[in-house]
Amino acid sequence: FPGWPLSLPSKVQMQKCEKCSREFCSTINYRRHIRIHRRSLNIDK
Repeated sequence: FPGWPLSLPSKVQMQKCEKCSREFCSTINYRRHIRIHRRSLNIDK
């Protein structure tokens, strides 16, 4: 992201998605992202 600080504060724990290895700095975005994977898994059944 342009203008994004190179070093994130150590307080921020990056949430990493194990399926697509994307990282999220906020838990809300991470949980919202996981729902997408769950939705696609349900379609496969």
